[in-house]
Amino acid sequence: MQEITRHRVLKVAAELTAFFVFSAVAFMLVPEKLYFGMDGLGVETSIQFLSRSHNHFLGLTCNPLQGLGSLYTLNVNLIPTFGAYNLFGAPGSYLLVALELFAATFFLGKEFGFTPITRRIGGYTICLFSLPYFDQWQIYPVFNLAPNIAECLAATTFAAASVGYSFRASGIRRLFGFFCGTVCVLWILASQPTYILIFAPTLATLCISLWYINRSRKSTHVVAVIWIALVAVFSVMIGWEYISGIFFFTASNFFTQELNTLSKPTLYAVSIAFQSDAHGKAGALLVVMAMLGATRFILFRPFGTQLWALALPFVPLTACSLIYMGKSSGWPYPLPVYFEFSLWPLYTLLAASLIDSVTNYFPSNDVEIGMRDESSSRFLSKTRTFLRRREGVLLIIFLVAISGVIVQPRVSTGDILGRLPSKTPIVSSMSDMIALTGGKDFSGYAANFYTPDVVKSGLSWGKIVNGDLAIARQTGNSHRMMGLWAFAIPTIEEYQPITNPYLYALSTRVLSNTNDIQTRNITLLTRIRPNVLRMLGVRLIITGDMVNAAHAIKIMNLSNGRRLVLSEFDDVNLGNYNPVHVKTVSSASKALDALDNPEINFRNMAVTFEHIDVPLTNAEQIHFRVESDKYTVRAHTDGTSLIVLPVQFSNCLKVDSRGSNTVRLIRTNFLLTGVLFKGDLDIDLSKRTLLFDDPGCRKRDYIEAKSIKLNGLNSK
Repeated sequence: MQEITRHRVLKVAAELTAFFVFSAVAFMLVPEKLYFGMDGLGVETSIQFLSRSHNHFLGLTCNPLQGLGSLYTLNVNLIPTFGAYNLFGAPGSYLLVALELFAATFFLGKEFGFTPITRRIGGYTICLFSLPYFDQWQIYPVFNLAPNIAECLAATTFAAASVGYSFRASGIRRLFGFFCGTVCVLWILASQPTYILIFAPTLATLCISLWYINRSRKSTHVVAVIWIALVAVFSVMIGWEYISGIFFFTASNFFTQELNTLSKPTLYAVSIAFQSDAHGKAGALLVVMAMLGATRFILFRPFGTQLWALALPFVPLTACSLIYMGKSSGWPYPLPVYFEFSLWPLYTLLAASLIDSVTNYFPSNDVEIGMRDESSSRFLSKTRTFLRRREGVLLIIFLVAISGVIVQPRVSTGDILGRLPSKTPIVSSMSDMIALTGGKDFSGYAANFYTPDVVKSGLSWGKIVNGDLAIARQTGNSHRMMGLWAFAIPTIEEYQPITNPYLYALSTRVLSNTNDIQTRNITLLTRIRPNVLRMLGVRLIITGDMVNAAHAIKIMNLSNGRRLVLSEFDDVNLGNYNPVHVKTVSSASKALDALDNPEINFRNMAVTFEHIDVPLTNAEQIHFRVESDKYTVRAHTDGTSLIVLPVQFSNCLKVDSRGSNTVRLIRTNFLLTGVLFKGDLDIDLSKRTLLFDDPGCRKRDYIEAKSIKLNGLNSK
């Protein structure tokens, strides 16, 4: 018996080693598909920049490269695949997440009672279908633009499996289940909390299903009550403040109606089953196989699981899809297909159970085969034995996968927007002038106002992308956001799942045209307001024509007769605007009206919501430096001074003062951070929030925004 067990362990180890080697080679063969497109490159540039920091804070911090220091929704130091990127490059990231997905699916299958061979086939299948092994057989390519989403899926699946394990285990092993499930959820909340919205509903229903499967076990109900109590206590004490702040303080929450016109509901956005036109038939094939597997699962009930134990995890997706399809004007929230991500392990396990069951129906003797010829009978007998052991199925999967990776056509990187951007003459000049290289004072931001030919119906992100794609194909760089971040060039634009509502309001009311079509996670800049841009710290702008208020320093001619013009503003706020006059307003609309006045010189005038009741004086020796994890400000005044920093204000800003004890941060000029101080100023500013370190700061931002009627602004 021990020899048989040892033999099986060695076979499985060899199989996993083969998968590991195959995956490593496969990802090295398709580098153009790793950290793919704008989303992938945006994450990749953030890893490269933020990993320079020696700050290992276990929560969210700002990203100085985008959005004037927006709170970045990923903690690059907490995400293992990003650590693998720093050690082994992009293939290392995807190799690690493939192993995580395999293990998570395998353990979830164990809790649902699938056979070992089914669990292994399911683990391999989810990797091969969801990760970029193949160009034409990815069930939803958006999923693997960067590996952190897949890692969230793995953590969610591990959490569900851990809960199931705690139901059926006892003693120390049960405590281990509690520990693993809790750590997985806390990790998601600490490292990338925006994804908890799409994974939590299905996680909850998976846990209920696993409770139902184990309901006859002793103490299962007690364990369920303990889990419910833990979730309730955590939500009341910490979680609600943290999560509500993350999701309520967003542009899509404050300006829902404006963002509710993006697109009409389509089945494409509901499930991978309807993705065939855009991404091939892999999604439809997987769903059909899963449905057939579920049918067999329900009819034969190999281990007594009831119908609703399988149906319950689909409730969140079904509910979201029905609400989405019932909308007549669009959907400003994550699409229903995103909620389906956490069902993929179950899809692949059900599909694998179908494959496994088919091999059980191969005849068990030569008479059943019906072959009288001895050689033919011998051949089919060996084939039958090979398939009945089911290791043959795994070998076939490996052979097909390897063949597919080797023979698939390669995609030219020149056809991928923002992939591997080149350092064009314009980018080179920008890098020399304003790149955040450390060791020097802040030199300014960049902003891209280049637009395709004017369209009467207004510009949209899709039209901007098409224009940038043409530029990227010709020059090797889109010259927008990711194409600049790759060279540590900071911009006032941001690109992440949630947009700061103040940045959105300022961009849409002051820096773009009223007929432009905005999205929930990107803001278009189409209207140049020199005094506002100077106040925000914008030193360099990219346009298609000369700008009167700025002087051109570099011009690139394009093949379509257009050109890229790099221009520079003078007298820009480099953290040294030191106004002595203050205009106090009571609402967001009045603040924006003041900012929209082209005659205001923001070097001398500040707009605040708080009254400053002391006279302000000029400061001297002002220095403002931007690091990857903090801002350093030094100055001196003989009285009381206000310095306006080109950094988004937030209640999550923390002050580490080494000088004056009378430092006060106030929201200034609607969006920016004002530092009010006396005497010598020597401070470090960091923006951070964590479950156990001021988890309610974003909620205070939300309450403040409500108090100044940010959601009461007239529709754009």
